[in-house]
Amino acid sequence: MTDHVGRTSVEGLYAIGEVACTGVHGANRLASNSLLEGLVYGKRLAQYLTFVGTEDRLFDSPPSKMMETFPAISLGDLKKKCSHALGIIRNKEGLEEFQQELQLAYEFETGSLDGADVADIKGYFTWILASLMTKSAILRTESRGGHIREDYPHPNQNLQGKRIVHECVNGEMKVYMDEYVKAKNFA
Repeated sequence: MTDHVGRTSVEGLYAIGEVACTGVHGANRLASNSLLEGLVYGKRLAQYLTFVGTEDRLFDSPPSKMMETFPAISLGDLKKKCSHALGIIRNKEGLEEFQQELQLAYEFETGSLDGADVADIKGYFTWILASLMTKSAILRTESRGGHIREDYPHPNQNLQGKRIVHECVNGEMKVYMDEYVKAKNFA
C-alpha cells in the first residue's frame, strides 16, 4: 500500500506505477493504467522529495562486514529454474522442490554488497525475488487470474478479497495472507 505520494511502510522506499498498490484503477491489470499512475505519482513524488529532501544515507549504520559468499548458481540458470517452477502452470510439488533448492543453493550470510560485482548483485536480488514469489505461490492454494495451480484448478472463495503480504519484521521476511484493504483514492 502506498500513500498519495508513493511512500510505503518501509522508510525511504517509494513505489509508483506497476509496483504500487494505490487502488486508483482497481486491480490495475492494464499497462496503460500503471503508466498513467506512474506519470501522476511520479510527479507527486518528485515534488514531495524536492520539498522535504532526502537522506544522504541508505542505512542507519553500515553493515559491519562484506558479503563473501554469493549464490552458487549462475543468473542464467536461476532464471531458467524460475521459468520452470514459477511458470504459468504451477503445482505444490514443483514449488516446494524449487523452494528447497533455493534454500540449499543460497545459504550465505548477509552483509554489505559494496565489494560485489554486478552479476553477483543481480543474482542475489533475483534469488530474493524468486524466494518471495515461490512462498507466495505456495500460499495461494487456488487458481485465480494469471496464477494457475494444477493441484487447485478453481478459485477458492475463502481467498476472495485476500492478498499476500511480504513484510520485514525484526530483520526477518514474513509472508502471510491478509484481508485486502481498499486504498484511499488520492487521484
